[in-house]
Amino acid sequence: MKSLKNALNYLFEAEENPNHIQTLSKIIKKPYPEFVNLFSKLTSNEEFMDALEGDGSDKDKLKIETITVKCKDLIPLQNEIGAAESLDFPLKNRIKKESVEKMCSNEICDASVYDSKGRVIITSGGKYIVDGHHRWSSIYILNPECEIQVKDIGKYKKGVDALKISQIIIATVSKIRGSLGSKKAKGLNILDAAPADIKRHIEGSITDDFVNTYIRANSGLKNKEQVVNAILKNCMELQKNGISSDAYANDRGIMPQFDDQSKYLNGAEQGEVNMSDIKSAMKEHKEQVRIWKQLIKSI
Repeated sequence: MKSLKNALNYLFEAEENPNHIQTLSKIIKKPYPEFVNLFSKLTSNEEFMDALEGDGSDKDKLKIETITVKCKDLIPLQNEIGAAESLDFPLKNRIKKESVEKMCSNEICDASVYDSKGRVIITSGGKYIVDGHHRWSSIYILNPECEIQVKDIGKYKKGVDALKISQIIIATVSKIRGSLGSKKAKGLNILDAAPADIKRHIEGSITDDFVNTYIRANSGLKNKEQVVNAILKNCMELQKNGISSDAYANDRGIMPQFDDQSKYLNGAEQGEVNMSDIKSAMKEHKEQVRIWKQLIKSI
């Protein structure tokens, strides 16, 4: 803006005559929990949701890449990792023995290995976990060094920006109206539980079949006690990495839930979501912040 007058006009016109993208730019700047609440209400506005639909053009197509990352290098964006939803899958033999052995090896593991239904872990910037926290934690407690294939939806300035965009994609492609989010985990939360409680859970869930499989995959281990302690060590490393992260902040109940992954991701890749205007809304907010700072300096 060339002058104080133009800057004021820009800001006040946006306030008095908001269009749908300006409405989105207002809520997208909010803290993530507040954004989910406001956006959930706006999904009942058909005109607003129509404005979020893409036209299939290249500018609306979201670039999604399949990349390989180390399990331990990913950062959780939620503050709940349920022991029953993560530990119990390998410990109670709900994951194939061959998959457990492969995740403990140096081989790259895709979704067909780490999830019985082939559901992929979704990330942002090859760093933040957007969806699939329990799939990730099931791998982590077996082998933090495991290399896994994930679907990456792009790099954003903040991890929560990827969560916001994910909620918009889900609501637009699925035409969900109303509440957005996931079910809360039940019982013990690995991210804040005491070591003794986690160990007790491991001992209560672990099977002899798993012990034998894990020993076969880890030649340095010889008995059940050593296996329990190895899993506990990985759990505590997961907890430490999660708590030390500035992203560790969001309740699972407000996290994006990609129930039908192929539908949502394919829709975004094919331009079914108005990504160009959504990105403009994010830039619009940044522009308003820049102008406010300019005004403050001018006073």
